[in-house]
Amino acid sequence: EFGISLKEEKSLTLTNSELVQQGQLWAAHVNEPWTITIAVGCYIIVSVGFGLPICSLFLMGIISLLHISGVNTVGTFVFGVQHIQTMRSQHFLWTLVGLIVQILDALVFVYLAKIFTWIYRWATGRPMWARHGKRTVVIVDVPWVHQLVNQFVSKLFSQSYSFVSLDVHSANGLDHFVHRYTHRVVRGVLIAIGRPDGRLVGLAKSESAVLLAGKQAAFIRNPLYDGASSGPEFVTIGHNPFKPAMGLVNHISLNSGIRGKFADEILYEQLYSLPYTTSSTHILRSISKNGRSPTDIYGMHFAETFLFTELDTDIEAQSINPPHETIPVFNITAKMAIMQSPKGKKIHNRDDPAVRMAFSSRLDADGRDVETMSIKLHQFYEHRVASLERFVAFCVMFHSLAIHCNRPWFCFGWNIARSQSNLRVATTASPITADNSSSQMTSTGVLKIARLLHSKLRGFEVKF
Repeated sequence: EFGISLKEEKSLTLTNSELVQQGQLWAAHVNEPWTITIAVGCYIIVSVGFGLPICSLFLMGIISLLHISGVNTVGTFVFGVQHIQTMRSQHFLWTLVGLIVQILDALVFVYLAKIFTWIYRWATGRPMWARHGKRTVVIVDVPWVHQLVNQFVSKLFSQSYSFVSLDVHSANGLDHFVHRYTHRVVRGVLIAIGRPDGRLVGLAKSESAVLLAGKQAAFIRNPLYDGASSGPEFVTIGHNPFKPAMGLVNHISLNSGIRGKFADEILYEQLYSLPYTTSSTHILRSISKNGRSPTDIYGMHFAETFLFTELDTDIEAQSINPPHETIPVFNITAKMAIMQSPKGKKIHNRDDPAVRMAFSSRLDADGRDVETMSIKLHQFYEHRVASLERFVAFCVMFHSLAIHCNRPWFCFGWNIARSQSNLRVATTASPITADNSSSQMTSTGVLKIARLLHSKLRGFEVKF
């Protein structure tokens, strides 16, 4: 095994716990075929081995109740070649009822797997109408993340049993996910989506595009089934805590409190809820006056050209236009961000990337300049930090899924740290001169022993 031991006591963060629990939930989906197979086998052993099929058992219970109440039955509910004499000696209705009960038991055997699956899903609170059998996982993120996570999950299940395995696919939500995979979405497909942090103006459009691609897949549902379980199942991972409406979706928000604030984030937080506002320059100066220098906030150096220059001009402009009497440019944005929940309560969707973009379009010139100059900084943060954290989160979640699948009942577990691809190093012998070739030659006998040993050990796997 790789990683830390499960027996070691460790302090789990909230995010880690959510990722592990999500892996356990999806592990129940993957383990379902084998669990149902065992349940069906137990039912067959009891019903056939002990002669207690469910419908016949129910009929026997009714007859026992009649006997307890004093009603005497003059016939037997049987049908079959072994009961020919009994069938001839009694009224045909007794035989007809016995035939009907046996046909009902046969139908139960035919649909036994489906019946047990529905009971199991209802008991565990999982989606009812997902397709039965092997599950498919689709990882959606930027290219390097979805490709590496695809290989990671494939390696985890490379030695798995056929009845506890996954089909793994991956795609880029900003590129080919919609075109390559949405036409293959069926009930019960597991889609894991990595989302950029749309609270930053440079990433708001990217997150909106990813969410739109996810929604296109989410609303592909079977019309014969009602409810959200008639479509795919989603988990989204990202730093933005906004949870979209996509049917069966669970969002795991990564911790972004350990990093500093960006300049456009400060503007958004300060100006978002104000019906009337001052200029962006006034907000940034007020932050600096509160004891925070511009270097404490990412991207504040972009505002140095106008933040502390032409101060007299700005003060003069504020005397003509008082700060709290400017045009109410944020009223529309605030109204857009308030939605009604099913229970009638107002929900504040300040983190919605669409609301973030609407806010950006209503900033003054200085605010737009700060946002425009911060876009490259946002892209650098996404490519070097945020995407790496999402990759680690995916690895934690799918590792949890694998360790809850690799030891199925009544079977030997497989090693999730290994695959069929044993190490093969294709190298060329280092060239040597003719002068020292004789000293480097190995005797023929030693070569024969080495070849024999190699043939004996071929395919041998060392268990660490």
